[in-house]
Amino acid sequence: MSYRQPECLVPFYRTFEDYRQVTAPRWHDEMVNYLYHGFKPGSFHHAVFANDLWTAMACSHPSNDVPAIKELCNWIMFYAPKQAVGSFENVDAWLDMDTFDREEILHERGLIWNDEEVIIQILNGNITQKITDGVF
Repeated sequence: MSYRQPECLVPFYRTFEDYRQVTAPRWHDEMVNYLYHGFKPGSFHHAVFANDLWTAMACSHPSNDVPAIKELCNWIMFYAPKQAVGSFENVDAWLDMDTFDREEILHERGLIWNDEEVIIQILNGNITQKITDGVF
């Protein structure tokens, strides 16, 4: 299966609708870059994904408030693949994982669509424009 069309990320971005604090582009782009693209997150998110509260708080930007961090943790708890979070070992393994394997896990979690599902969504009118920078 192919997951290369940007529209495949629509389900991922829609998960942010229930987590208003997480929808800040600086946070959801970081999460998409880590979980989908396999890019190493910044020090704050790296610590959050690894479940290291001390480091996360020490690396947190002053504008990151507790309610936003709580929502981020809730998003991770409900949506993030367990293989990608919980320890530095899991985070490192996720970063080392093959793109295909990462995409398969994200698809199983309902965070991305494959090309066939994208086409079906377009034909059903559920996607009316191209996705660009997290906007669909």
